[in-house]
Amino acid sequence: MPLFRKSKEPARTGGALVADFESAINNIATAQTAKYVARQTEQQTMQTLNQVSAQSNAVYVTPQDIAPDVQTEIARASLDAHLKKAQAAQIDAFAEQQLAETEQADKKDYIGKKVKVTIIDKPFKPVESYWFNDRTGQYDQGNVSFGSVKGLIQDLSFRKNLIVIKPTLRSRIIMPKRKFLFIYVINPETLKPAVDLALV
Repeated sequence: MPLFRKSKEPARTGGALVADFESAINNIATAQTAKYVARQTEQQTMQTLNQVSAQSNAVYVTPQDIAPDVQTEIARASLDAHLKKAQAAQIDAFAEQQLAETEQADKKDYIGKKVKVTIIDKPFKPVESYWFNDRTGQYDQGNVSFGSVKGLIQDLSFRKNLIVIKPTLRSRIIMPKRKFLFIYVINPETLKPAVDLALV
């Protein structure tokens, strides 16, 4: 199984965009896990060193205070910790590069396209609506009870797991104060798609 996932869907379909989001979120999770493992390994090595009592002086531990077998174990653990830290940085850099390249390409391909969003993970509530409030001059968040919505893609962000959609003209005539729909494509708990997208 490859460390980083890539979409196998053909380009410029709703399914391809969902697959790109799924790959991006999984790759971000992989990078975060690598960082966590590196931190844990480093902390465990430090805990081992902190448990050694200073014998040569009353202030700090010296190599003479550490038994040869423990020195060997600490050296191995230290190498492992530094290796994991380097790997985590490399994984993070690669994930960031891949995310930026794919997001740039998808923005070029999809912004301005009309899309139908079908909710497939209703408990997650992946669609939010934003309404303009004349009284406050601010936007209020509203609930979306429909099983699907349509609109034009205005923006997308893999890191925010978000597609911003402007409602269709027909929808804006019926509900003129509803200005935007926020689509959270992937459920971060399951790392699975919460919506299905179809270009229309």
